[in-house]
Amino acid sequence: MQELESICARLPLFKSLLVQEVASCLARCRNRGDSLKAEFCEDVMDRLKHVSVRSSGPVPVLIGSYRGHNLVQYLDDVLVVPQSLGSLNLSNRQDRERPEIFSASNIEAAKTSIDDMLGYEDLSDESLAPVPVLTESYKGYNLVRYIDQILAVPISLGIVNLATRQDRERPEIITAASLENAKSAVDAMIGRNGDLSFSSSCPVLLQTYKDHNLVRFNGKICAVPLSLGHVDLTEETIRCTPHILTAGSIDEAKMRLDRTRAETTSLSPFSSQERGEARLIHQGYKRFNLILYGEKYYAILQSDGAFDPVRIPANSYTCIFAADTLNDLKSRIDGIPLIWHLAFRLKPILVNHPVLWRTAQKLKYTLTHGGVE
Repeated sequence: MQELESICARLPLFKSLLVQEVASCLARCRNRGDSLKAEFCEDVMDRLKHVSVRSSGPVPVLIGSYRGHNLVQYLDDVLVVPQSLGSLNLSNRQDRERPEIFSASNIEAAKTSIDDMLGYEDLSDESLAPVPVLTESYKGYNLVRYIDQILAVPISLGIVNLATRQDRERPEIITAASLENAKSAVDAMIGRNGDLSFSSSCPVLLQTYKDHNLVRFNGKICAVPLSLGHVDLTEETIRCTPHILTAGSIDEAKMRLDRTRAETTSLSPFSSQERGEARLIHQGYKRFNLILYGEKYYAILQSDGAFDPVRIPANSYTCIFAADTLNDLKSRIDGIPLIWHLAFRLKPILVNHPVLWRTAQKLKYTLTHGGVE
């Protein structure tokens, strides 16, 4: 019985299962009138109730946190677990043996190992705990505050764990003493590289402003609401979405966002109606209807019927153009190749013939990416 008590003290799960089994056995003994065995089962359960579970057993116990790491007691060791790893099951050997996790003999040894790993000398202030904090984005870089420095991390690197020295010392990452110095270093880096990252047709996140991501794409700035989630700005139908604003510069994009927010909070019923309803500006301009909706002008073929913003992301218009001004919109229509007009008329026929329709779609893609912008 003493051996059982010893095992239960170290194995809480075993104790729980044993109590359940003894209780079941007690019930069976009582049912068949076996008083001797029932008395024995009662004695076992009574002794197990007083067995205390030691924290050094094989159940992970969180005993504290230190500079971005959880300190967990497991058996006779203290496990040092980076908080950036998220939820783990340390009862599982596979999780305990992850390369980011190491063990120490006691709490002080664990803290000393953390200080050595992070390069601390004498930083006793817990407010300097090395948890990376994203401050803002700037010209394709995330500016992250870490301890008393600002790390400028290229967005193109993808996911990095800045809590580890190996990732912080990657050659692409810039270290600066302040946000201003970090931005200056980014500007200098872009200047040395000839701004190559912006010359491509790939969207580049520049910064975040008033719940919008400001993204450079094809020489323009797109202000994309964070509420839209992941969007593909290479698709013109996505860029035509009414909630996405376009501008020629970052300052212009910010000014338009400020103006839109001011109008949204205005109590004027006319401005609210004007923003929420589509208005026909010009009917039948070279077979297109020109519409003002929100902050954009749209052009749709007259044959496509009434304007409905819901149809834009659904890609249900034969052709749709969007622009910031009416003149820009007309210029785009004026530049449409003759073959496009032929395609507009043939679409109802092509849709009913899959092979021809796929060929037409490939042709449209070629024209869209190689012709008129």
